Amino acid sequence: MSAKISPRKTPLFKNIKAILKYYDCLPECGANCCKIQPIEIDDADRNVLHKISKEKVNNLDEFVSQGQKFYRMSYPCAFLSESNKCSVYNHRPTPCRIYPFSVYEESFNLGIYPCYVGVSICNDFFDYLRKTGTYVSDETIENMLSAKKLLYSDVEGNPDLDLVGIPFSEISNFKKYLHEKYQ
Repeated sequence: MSAKISPRKTPLFKNIKAILKYYDCLPECGANCCKIQPIEIDDADRNVLHKISKEKVNNLDEFVSQGQKFYRMSYPCAFLSESNKCSVYNHRPTPCRIYPFSVYEESFNLGIYPCYVGVSICNDFFDYLRKTGTYVSDETIENMLSAKKLLYSDVEGNPDLDLVGIPFSEISNFKKYLHEKYQ
């Protein structure tokens, strides 16, 4: 497992938020991101959630990565309502705010999880690479081509779709590309 860092503590956070403004989850999504994997949060996010519901936050698994304390929330998320909506949406943890992205510093990549939004981002990033002639690893291209071939209905929770990585070095330029494309 790669070392985890708090996304909020990276200069990428503003770029991630700027990229995500061009994408929306589909209404029929079903909140699979909250059901199929644990959510790992830092102290700041835990403190916010603790103020909302002490009982839902008291029994989190604690772990340390790169000297920083994190907490692993079980899944499905305790804050997911019966109608598959986030009951703490305005106070949701940072990993939820940046989903489908995940920041792993040691690989120098911004991971994209396989979901509807993730595949849309992969498609746009692949188009960006082709239009700019930017080099990325063959593995990244292969993963993106796999994502591009999938129908959106085949994406959610698909164990055969690898986490795709966008190199940190390309995030700012990709953000500019999206701005030009969608403005």
